[in-house]
Amino acid sequence: MFSIFTLVFLFVNGVDSSFVISNALGDHMVLKKDLPLVWGFDDPGKTVSVSVDDVTEYTNVTDGNGVWRILLPPQPVGGPHTLMFSEQGTYIAQLDDIYFGAVFICGGQSNAQFSVSGALNATEEIADAINHPLLRLFTVGQGGGMGDTAPLTNFSSIEQNWTVASPEAVGNGDFSFFSALCYFFGRDLQMSLGEPTVPIGLVSSNWGGTCLSSWTPADGNAAIDCGMTGTSGHANLYNGLIAPLTLGPMSVDGFLWSQGECDADCNNTAYYRCAFPRFINDWRSRFNVLDAFFSFQVLPAYVNDSNRFNPYSLPYERQAQLLGLAAGGRVYAANTIDLGDALAPHGSVHPRNKQAVAARMTAAALALIYGEKTIPYASPTYAGASASTNPTTGDITVTVQFLPLPQSSGILTLIPSSCPVGIGGLPLSECSWFEVQTADGVWRNASQVALSSDSKNLVLTITGTDPTAVAIASRGFFSPWPVVVLYSQEGLPAMPWFEPMGM
Repeated sequence: MFSIFTLVFLFVNGVDSSFVISNALGDHMVLKKDLPLVWGFDDPGKTVSVSVDDVTEYTNVTDGNGVWRILLPPQPVGGPHTLMFSEQGTYIAQLDDIYFGAVFICGGQSNAQFSVSGALNATEEIADAINHPLLRLFTVGQGGGMGDTAPLTNFSSIEQNWTVASPEAVGNGDFSFFSALCYFFGRDLQMSLGEPTVPIGLVSSNWGGTCLSSWTPADGNAAIDCGMTGTSGHANLYNGLIAPLTLGPMSVDGFLWSQGECDADCNNTAYYRCAFPRFINDWRSRFNVLDAFFSFQVLPAYVNDSNRFNPYSLPYERQAQLLGLAAGGRVYAANTIDLGDALAPHGSVHPRNKQAVAARMTAAALALIYGEKTIPYASPTYAGASASTNPTTGDITVTVQFLPLPQSSGILTLIPSSCPVGIGGLPLSECSWFEVQTADGVWRNASQVALSSDSKNLVLTITGTDPTAVAIASRGFFSPWPVVVLYSQEGLPAMPWFEPMGM
């Protein structure tokens, strides 16, 4: 859908034209300040011009596929501005209330789609939206999305055109508009950067219950190298819900991604391990920002409520997600294993504390995009482990080391927690703490958990084993419901791990 002004001026001026502005654009939108690109459609060879506030025109010629693209020079942060369009020198349309700032795309399945109305403190959060007028929102529709077998050039449906943040724009049903994770991230980032002077545009494009392959370009490396086997859907959601944004492509500052439950449910973790890093770089390439910030959510604790997968598919999926870091550059894993919500109204698979997820992603964006040097954003991450066995008692001691953390003291903290067994139907078997595997193949829970004298290492003790027992592997938080007790001093939970000893 293009601006109403396009329709009005085509009629009033009597212009016989195929000119259309991409329906990914519209009144009230935000364009990336240093790469503001607009695009649309017309007859091949037609000359299209754009001016900002009717000052200087920037021109290009519609290509052989009927697509015109115009990249404006970098613009000062702010607005409002009017973009005025001409075809063959004749004024034909305009877009109003345009701002220049930062733009982010948010995608994934139901926890990305999960709306502000379902989040914690929803009533207050919805009411507060009136205070963020330079937060601009766009929600892609789901009409036809599951049946798109080839990349679309324009969206077949739009749930919410570009609009100013308001209670009405963010409070429309628990899985409608607007994405809670996306909104809280944009709001927190804007306030951190000096609201209201920094406009932020947010594009929400999500579909509940969908696997990674549905979002993967069919001709990309993830599809080619990883085979797209054993998965539900091949590229259909990319074709319908993302490809129209890449036609320009829309200039973006980064991506937020919350997905993986579907692949755990369908035992697709082997595919995910191969595909996820390639998927990240495929998207970066399609949007022509090879070093774009890409933040993904490491799945939180939730109850296995399907009999289709094995008990450990969820922790294996988390390990597969972490391989996304191999994409390199400004990739961030937002660890949320501590945010389990056993009594969530839509099931524990849909925890309500989206504010905490967004806050972690915001901290990473401030550090990795905007160069903030003092904001801690990384979770303690396994670096290696060593073990020894007491030949008299048979006690095994395992010392787990962690990678240096940027913007952090490196100090670890143990915070007591327990398995919420029985709450929300959670069985004890789905909880985990720290375990050590011995050479006989048996996994044993740590009898004692402590920190080293400098509080930078974790010390696990297994009591009463055979004095000849040898530890060969360790794992932490490796179950559907991790009982998280280990944090950085700054309050970020340790990443789950499953590694052979010494690795």
